[in-house]
Amino acid sequence: PWIVVGALRFRARNAAWSGVAFRFDGSMQEGYLNYLIRYLLVAPSLGLAYPYVRHCQRAYINGEHRFGTTRFTFGGSVAAFYRIYGFAVLALVCCLAGFVAALIALMFLANLFLPAFPPSFAEYAPLPLLYLALLPAWCFLTSRLTNLSFNATRLGD
Repeated sequence: PWIVVGALRFRARNAAWSGVAFRFDGSMQEGYLNYLIRYLLVAPSLGLAYPYVRHCQRAYINGEHRFGTTRFTFGGSVAAFYRIYGFAVLALVCCLAGFVAALIALMFLANLFLPAFPPSFAEYAPLPLLYLALLPAWCFLTSRLTNLSFNATRLGD
């Protein structure tokens, strides 16, 4: 956590727009809370607390920055984070189901037309396709979270 807070301070301190400097005023205690302590909620909740943890991190990062003397505020709701992660999980399940169906079909066709290949070839050959299948879910998640972060952040009250 101290590396994250230090990096946020460094990046803000070395950035300026039209001669006005950015600053990051987040405390180390808040950094430990948001990047270490709150993650302890994720395992007992079976991952259900993860969107809440990510919301708290985003609120900490965006809310503790300032432009000159004016603070940024983050107005994103926890419900919006849960909605985005819910759709991402749904997209992930659909991508994985499609991959498993394609894998079964490929293994059937490989055994039917290419019986000379070892079974491990038919099992591992489509593995790069798994990453291709997961790409849409990852793109959806990152774009929606970035849009939420930028759209919910305001300069001033």
